[in-house]
Amino acid sequence: MVAFWEFFATLVLEVVLFSWSRTVRFCFWLWFWLTQQKSERLPPIRQQLLLRSASELAAEIREGKVKSVDLVHAYIDRSLAVQGALNAVVEDRFEAALRDAEEADRLVRSGTLSPEQLEREKPLLGVPFTAKNSIAISGLVQDAGSAYYAGQRPDQDAAVVALLRQAGAIPLALTNVPELCAWGDSHNRLQGSTRNPYDTRRSPGGSSGGEGALIAAAGSLMGIGTDLIGSIRVPSAYCGIYGHKPTAGTVSNGGVFPAWPEHMAQYNCTGPMCRFVQHLPPMLFFFFFFGMPR
Repeated sequence: MVAFWEFFATLVLEVVLFSWSRTVRFCFWLWFWLTQQKSERLPPIRQQLLLRSASELAAEIREGKVKSVDLVHAYIDRSLAVQGALNAVVEDRFEAALRDAEEADRLVRSGTLSPEQLEREKPLLGVPFTAKNSIAISGLVQDAGSAYYAGQRPDQDAAVVALLRQAGAIPLALTNVPELCAWGDSHNRLQGSTRNPYDTRRSPGGSSGGEGALIAAAGSLMGIGTDLIGSIRVPSAYCGIYGHKPTAGTVSNGGVFPAWPEHMAQYNCTGPMCRFVQHLPPMLFFFFFFGMPR
């Protein structure tokens, strides 16, 4: 008799939970259908440079076949074209990036270093990248979407940004995050919500959602995110790009904000996000080894 009542209670509980989950799902679907506007379509990609990989572009910049200025201009134009629909960029350094690109082109034209030497010493010369608004880029805001830290500006780059600069890459912009990078969406009171490029009614995930959205929309070629419990992997999945959370401790978190308590910091990793899967290994190489004596 006891067994019968246990079975009956379990059955009733399962029916209640199933009914509850279906009701909640239906209510969310109904709310979404009634309140959301039509998804905004992004403008088509017209510049062919936006469809090429970083390794291919870097090689052609070294050989003088592609100008870094043209490449950076293409990504600036695309970023501006999709910003209204996505709200992914928090702050840019477009003018400074163009100056960096002109300097890269001058270096190539000077012939001071051969293409082979440039490949060894500056393998990403003239290639633009972006980073989430928790990673320090000197002179740009680093508030992690928090009004409490609004206006905070670092005077030096995060370790990974410095390594990419050393490899010749050019920082282009900072992208949106949830407040203090502590949510699975990318909304905060300072910048508002970032939207998914495939359906602007939906979320790009978080906390590196600005990176995921901008890269997927071809507004950035490659970027830097951080991941504690999915902050690279979730936006990469939501936006259809590639991201990797490295083994904890293998990539420096220097210059990453906020600084998590020690028991959590051991799980927080800085890692790459990109549109082309072949970019992941070289970016990790730069994060791990570039600049070390060889």
